[in-house]
Amino acid sequence: MRIAVLGLGRMGWHLAAHLSESAAVDELVVFDVVDGLASRWADENSGEVADSVTSAVTGAEFIITSLPADQELQVVADELVPTITTGAVWVDHSTVSARLARTVNASVSAADAYFLDAPVSGGVDGARKGVLTVMVGGDEGAFARAEPVVGSYASRIRRMGGPGAGQLTKMVN
Repeated sequence: MRIAVLGLGRMGWHLAAHLSESAAVDELVVFDVVDGLASRWADENSGEVADSVTSAVTGAEFIITSLPADQELQVVADELVPTITTGAVWVDHSTVSARLARTVNASVSAADAYFLDAPVSGGVDGARKGVLTVMVGGDEGAFARAEPVVGSYASRIRRMGGPGAGQLTKMVN
């Protein structure tokens, strides 16, 4: 299975590291907009470095993102959606507005793929240890497919409802 991880900041670095150690992952591709960050990650972990969002997600069955805020998620969505693989599942761990999560979900659905808004709690230490709690909003079937992948770095994964429900749960967490 090919997985793309976009965003190797404080959280994404550790998520990708756990995925690189998972027996379920055949191919892991990472990308970050910060020059050299993905290469530094690859020096310490097992995975290939992409030079763009498009090259990272091409052919990926799962896409994992961990981005700073709404603006960054929208920029990535604008680039990613036109090239997303039919049937792919995009799991977004960014903490963003429920409104944006629903908007991105609609765009991804129109491209015959799936989007799960899946913010996390547990902080950097939880990401490092692989014990995050993940609150997921989105399609039930996509959630079932993604759960074993997310389980590489999370100890509690719960589907809270439809699109935006993960973000709404995070807001009250």
